[in-house]
Amino acid sequence: SWQAPEAIQDDDFGDTPVVFLGPNNHNWLAVGNKDGYLYVLDTTAITAGPVWKLKMANGGGNPIKGIIAPTAFLAGSVTNPSSGQTCAHGVLFLAAGNTTLAGKAVGGSISAMCADTGAILWQSGTTGLVWAAPTLANGLLADQQGKTEELRDWTTGQVLQHFTLSQNIYDAATFANSRLYVGANDHALYAFGL
Repeated sequence: SWQAPEAIQDDDFGDTPVVFLGPNNHNWLAVGNKDGYLYVLDTTAITAGPVWKLKMANGGGNPIKGIIAPTAFLAGSVTNPSSGQTCAHGVLFLAAGNTTLAGKAVGGSISAMCADTGAILWQSGTTGLVWAAPTLANGLLADQQGKTEELRDWTTGQVLQHFTLSQNIYDAATFANSRLYVGANDHALYAFGL
């Protein structure tokens, strides 16, 4: 076991960890904390602490400002065609709470980072905290913020489409049969053609 250092009030792990194969052929675990950090640990040496960690949000309790959405993992090599940067050992896609990007305060963020090092492939601000895990399929990433469902290119983070619903979205979207399905707080299930 390993315990994150207590830095703020209500700085527990509020999301579900994701396990993936690290470059040393050990299983690595990525988990976000309400303190705003994403921690990546080697499961064969948990007591040694993080292989790497990255501050992705300001962190804090109520209202939550840290990380509560599970991180998504994509195996293989991904290159951002805009910057030419490559993640050779997989990519972690993370939704986080409020932070500052390029000197501007944002309510939340969506980021893609190299799973082995934490190097940022791309990062985009959102108007609010993203509650649900990003969802991946066929080069697309779906994320939710408030009442808005966004569909992005997973290599660049560029928004390709967005949909605004009548109520907030707290659950992850699902890709199936060339459609994007998402439920909202109005008790409805929405299907969008892709």
